Amino acid sequence: MSGLLMETWNIETLANRQRTVRILLPAGYETDPDRRYPVLYMHDGQNLFDPSLWSGYSWDVARSLDRMQADGAISGIIVVGIDSGSDTRIGEYSSAISAHVMPRLLKLSGNRLIVPEGEAYARFLIETLKPSIDARFRTLPNREHTGTCGSSCGGNIALYLGTSHGDVFGVVGAFSPALWIIAADIFARIDGADFHSSRIYHDMGGREGTTWLASFLLARRAWRLQRALRSKGLDADRLHFVFDRSGHHTELFWQDRFPGFIRWAFGKKMV
Repeated sequence: MSGLLMETWNIETLANRQRTVRILLPAGYETDPDRRYPVLYMHDGQNLFDPSLWSGYSWDVARSLDRMQADGAISGIIVVGIDSGSDTRIGEYSSAISAHVMPRLLKLSGNRLIVPEGEAYARFLIETLKPSIDARFRTLPNREHTGTCGSSCGGNIALYLGTSHGDVFGVVGAFSPALWIIAADIFARIDGADFHSSRIYHDMGGREGTTWLASFLLARRAWRLQRALRSKGLDADRLHFVFDRSGHHTELFWQDRFPGFIRWAFGKKMV
């Protein structure tokens, strides 16, 4: 079985906020000292193994990966989950916020100003956390074997890392990204990005809004993202889109789609 390590980090680029970092080592890591592994950096780490306080479900990452490795679908990967802060999550996972949505965000946050800090969070991952993980564990450190993944606002920051720091993160998993928050910024970044040999997984549920109209608008923006990425030359081998018609905006549905992403991004033929 896989093994889980937990560490506490001070993030200097984010005013020394403390975060728990959860490191999942694959089954057989200790008994096969010559093998090196891809690494997936996942956001909202507190929901990967334990139930979310919001939805009551987790991503069920450890059991899913153990099962896939036992079935021979993957050779094993290292997962690094970074916990988010409840009061600072949207800002830390946003490189910029569309001006027209700020009043809605202020209402959601109790009139607390939300400052985009996505680049500061990215610098922590790239300059501090990833070098430490690569130094202490048997990783495959190149971009082709380094991924980033998250859902909702976590999907937003995964897309940002893939577009603005594609030299580090060559694999992106954007589950139900909250594009309504960052649309003005992310589409401009995609337009100016050079995706090299990046590979991007993107999914969306058909019932993610509170009304049918809200769900329709979210789905329409997801299709716009697909068109933007295809316009950059990402073909079917490098861009994978999943639309789950019955999917809601919760970990229950993300855990169901997670193995498909892992198989596509880190299956044996990919490593």
